[in-house]
Amino acid sequence: MRLLKTAHGSKPLGDFVIYEGDNAPDFAILSHTWGTEEVTLQDVHDAKKDIRLMAGYPKITGACLFAQRQGYDYIWIDTCCIDKTSSAELSEAINSMFNWYEQASVCYVYLSDLNYSIYQQPGVSAPLELALRECRWYTRGWTLQELIAPDNVDFYDKSWHLVGSKLDESLGPALANVTGISLDILNKTVPLESSSVAERMHWASSRVTTRKEDLAYSLMGIFGVNMPLLYGEGMKAFARLQEAILQDTGDHSIFAWHSNYETSTQEAAFDQHILSGLLAPSPVEFSQFQKLSGNQYARVRTGSVCTVIPAPDSTRPGRGSYKTVFVKRSPAYVLPDISVLKAGWKAGGLREAYRVVDSYPTGPWVPSLGILRTGNPYFEPVLAGLRFESPTNARIQVDVVVGWRRRVDGEWKVWCHACETQADLGVDVLWRDTQFAVSGGLDQFVETDVEVTVKVGGDIERNWSSRGFAQVKRHEVPVRVRLVEVDRLGRKGVRIECCASLQPHVPGYQKTGLLPWDKYD
Repeated sequence: MRLLKTAHGSKPLGDFVIYEGDNAPDFAILSHTWGTEEVTLQDVHDAKKDIRLMAGYPKITGACLFAQRQGYDYIWIDTCCIDKTSSAELSEAINSMFNWYEQASVCYVYLSDLNYSIYQQPGVSAPLELALRECRWYTRGWTLQELIAPDNVDFYDKSWHLVGSKLDESLGPALANVTGISLDILNKTVPLESSSVAERMHWASSRVTTRKEDLAYSLMGIFGVNMPLLYGEGMKAFARLQEAILQDTGDHSIFAWHSNYETSTQEAAFDQHILSGLLAPSPVEFSQFQKLSGNQYARVRTGSVCTVIPAPDSTRPGRGSYKTVFVKRSPAYVLPDISVLKAGWKAGGLREAYRVVDSYPTGPWVPSLGILRTGNPYFEPVLAGLRFESPTNARIQVDVVVGWRRRVDGEWKVWCHACETQADLGVDVLWRDTQFAVSGGLDQFVETDVEVTVKVGGDIERNWSSRGFAQVKRHEVPVRVRLVEVDRLGRKGVRIECCASLQPHVPGYQKTGLLPWDKYD
């Protein structure tokens, strides 16, 4: 542990002293939120840098001054007392941080965005609570343990005016209301372990950190667990935290969480269909937690857990049964592969297959493999739009939209919607129109076999007896689009077949009315 001497004389800062184990002297500790220009250990040791000009310097000297006045020769400040260029030292510091705050004689909470004098005006109701709710300090992940761990916590505003102490009769209830942490926990009249895992997760549910991993690392001390730091793993760190908690405790309230998807209206609408594992993906899933009744709240003695062997007659109707369920950490829907019949190939009852010449969105369609990549079927019920073209006549085109629907038995099925390509309209238009229509119901889009008649224009035949009147010769080409279930090495899939039907081309005539000849030029 590296401590900073509070007395620095004519130097910008005092000297650093490293203590091993539990032999550190009495010291103060600072809790704050990081700003844009903090003084690091490297800045202090850089002889060419004048740290007195840095924005974070007054905060450090202010904390040192208060500690010195109260008789403390040493103080610990995270910005300059950790060598963050050393991964080993950083890991040790983060794993030990809760204990360091717990061992500190006093913790100074510096609220850099609080001007407490404003809230002391006459007529302001509950000024303390109003002041605290405006502070960024109460929204950060790291400051949660910095509030709970120390016995003595003093709060100061940006001018280092004392706001109060955690143990004050006025400030304590305000802290409890703002943080949702009971006074008994804040005052340490009951041990931290008396609160369930779910309740402690609830305290962190509204807090944020700059890096995703820190959302888990900042909670290690609150749950009394340790684990290596792996920056870059993202929210997997929170899964590792829960696994470490399960190994250390028999409190099963860790499973008492509720899915809380609110990132978009679409996600909220399909919230009941979101798949999740046994463990919560983030602390925010505990935001709706309410206090559990009873003293043991879903605790078990992990050493006494054994396998229950069902009785021979347990499978009789009305008697119930046992079933082993395997839960993945990150489950996903089992969806069939979607492929497209290659151009030029023939399928049963169909002529030559058409080729895909355009797609929207471009992401799902992989031309080199002839497949559609699948996404979340609830967030993307309309997967993609494909434009098929005859390999022998570029004027014969069909637009096909492919999507998903879920049957009553829970199995996912692919549906298609096909129509003749409209002039001057891209396949993206049909995709968007279908996307909008699907929101009103899937009944009109549950086709797996559909035939589309494409009218192909031919030569203009002029009728000289009726000047200005023309008959345009057209061909009606039946095109069949169907979905065929296939099996690839034991994995179920669906193949999209867009081919010319075996029916012969039907010639037809369409009267265009009395139009100028140049209409057809």
